[in-house]
Amino acid sequence: WQLCYLQIYQGIPLMAVKTDLNLFIGTDFFIVYTILNAAETLAQDVTGWSLSWMMKTDPSEDDADALITKTTADSEIAIAGTFSSVIASNTQTAAVTIEDTDTDTLTPGTYYCELKRITVGNETILAYGQLKLVRGVHH
Repeated sequence: WQLCYLQIYQGIPLMAVKTDLNLFIGTDFFIVYTILNAAETLAQDVTGWSLSWMMKTDPSEDDADALITKTTADSEIAIAGTFSSVIASNTQTAAVTIEDTDTDTLTPGTYYCELKRITVGNETILAYGQLKLVRGVHH
C-alpha cells in the first residue's frame, strides 16, 4: 500500500487546498488527509463528518460520470485516530482507500480529484487537484 499524507486547511467558506498526486495504475494506496483550521494553527475535529472523494477526467463532468467515487457512507473513507486540536498531538485523519482494481482499466494521464465535506448544511471543498496516473513495469 502506498501512503500519501496531506494536511488540508478548513475554516473559511470555499477555502480549499490544492493537492497534486502521482500514483501508479493497478496499485493499492491510501490518500491520508489531516484537516486543519484556516489559520493552520489547530487541527479540525472531523468526527461525524460525511466526506466524498471523486476522480474525473474533467472537473466539469457530472458526478455520475466520475471514474472513482469514495465516501464515508460506503466506508471507503475512514476517519480514524485520536483528535487533538494541537497539531503535533493530533492523529485523526481521513483516509481514502483506492484499490488496485479502481485504476486497472484506466489509461495513463492526468485526472482531477477532489475531497468534499458533504455534511448537510456544511458542504465545502476541502482539497482538489490533479492526479497523474502512470503505468508501472508490472501489469
